[in-house]
Amino acid sequence: MKFNYDFDKIIDRTGTSCAKWDSTEQIFGEKDLLPMWVADMDFQSPPAIIDALVKRAQHGFFGYSVIDEEYKEIVCSWFKRRHDWDVQPDWLTNVPQVINALSMSILMFTQPGDGVLIQTPCYDEFAKKTKETGRHVLDNRLICGPDGRYTIDFDDFEKKASDPRARLFLLCSPHNPTGRVWTREELERMSEICLRHNVLIFSDEIHGDMALEGHKHINLPNLNDEVAQNCIVATAISKTFNCPSLYLADIIIPNPELKSRFDTLPINYLNFSTSPCFGIEGVKAAYTHGDKWLDELLIYIKGNLEYASNFLKENTPHLRMNVPDGTYFGWLDCRSIGLTHTDLEHFAVHKLKLAVLDGSQFGENGAGFLRLNLGTQRSRVETAMERIALAAG
Repeated sequence: MKFNYDFDKIIDRTGTSCAKWDSTEQIFGEKDLLPMWVADMDFQSPPAIIDALVKRAQHGFFGYSVIDEEYKEIVCSWFKRRHDWDVQPDWLTNVPQVINALSMSILMFTQPGDGVLIQTPCYDEFAKKTKETGRHVLDNRLICGPDGRYTIDFDDFEKKASDPRARLFLLCSPHNPTGRVWTREELERMSEICLRHNVLIFSDEIHGDMALEGHKHINLPNLNDEVAQNCIVATAISKTFNCPSLYLADIIIPNPELKSRFDTLPINYLNFSTSPCFGIEGVKAAYTHGDKWLDELLIYIKGNLEYASNFLKENTPHLRMNVPDGTYFGWLDCRSIGLTHTDLEHFAVHKLKLAVLDGSQFGENGAGFLRLNLGTQRSRVETAMERIALAAG
């Protein structure tokens, strides 16, 4: 396929205060590593976003900015166009980051000592924020099948949701790090259990636009109205369009009572009553002009993931990395090597010369895995695979 956008082009990001490239040596303690750790792609954001930010900068004023009706209409239009979800403008509220919304939901809808349900291996902040606020982690561990595909242990999910302490379920959809895009049936079953046990759902859908061909992301409230009234959805353009530094997330809450309670904290206590002007312009540009760029990006990323998976099958069959349903993460199964958590980290840094995340960071059942961000140029993916084959072949 001929691309209109050049995702193979390498642009030097060093010396730009880039966490991914400028902090790697400090974090991993080794020089000349290929950074594939943080969820930050190596592709420039779409031209429409760049143009919008340049235009805004040239205006020369950077005062307090507020979300206007045009912004809300553009966001609603995106979800209708891409996901067939009829989001209403009055469901929207804004905070800088999705993780802010997650933390706020824990604080607003649970009390110290309450239980928060998560599904490991998962994004480590889910467990961290739960513990830091004095809540208990109720861990519904995902099941890794013989084929490497993860499924939900519904018997255990029911048990955890029925725990008298359970008040909130932190859903990661699509799932980080396994790359699962949950099916309608899986989402319906989890939602029904939560409704039956009065457990509120916080659905982190920051990777919701990153479902790959053959898979469809379903926004949780789109299941039915009963589910919509029992959930908070967190989204942002940060992962999809590679612009986390714009610091603007869209939080969608169809239930007016929940939204009123949620809004109390950011507006009255955290002073989130205004939003960054560049974030506003970035969202408008991305959701108005970003479709074609995103369509091509998803094809390119799937090509990267397929290349890596096939390369490993041919050259290091004792290691496995399935092509995920969505996201740009490769979840590399290194359990056959038999290394401890500490030794696997050392192996990745000093033998593979890759800066990647050790799977145990995502939960105990992530031990023996490495998470690789393959949202980068194909040539870098090839380099990473060659290093793996050389060291572990």
